[in-house]
Amino acid sequence: MIACLVKAPGEEIAARAIYARYLSWCADELPGITALAVPDFAERFAARCKRHGITTRKEEDGAIICLGLRLTTPKRPPLRVGEMRNRAAVA
Repeated sequence: MIACLVKAPGEEIAARAIYARYLSWCADELPGITALAVPDFAERFAARCKRHGITTRKEEDGAIICLGLRLTTPKRPPLRVGEMRNRAAVA
């Protein structure tokens, strides 16, 4: 979870955006990984934030914001069976 974040002074990112990236990562893994439910992810992520000294803020609507961070650019997902053929046909 922390691996997809980089320090970015002055920037902020909502924890829901980090969770969305996590869901995408789980789906892209071969074989697929069962994602943690929101409460379990939130608990583990909060513990990692504390361990790594990441400052968070809770908004009035309950949203958690991570301060001084941004998401890294996602890597291209791995090819699945049949995708190479389909991409070659398009090229």
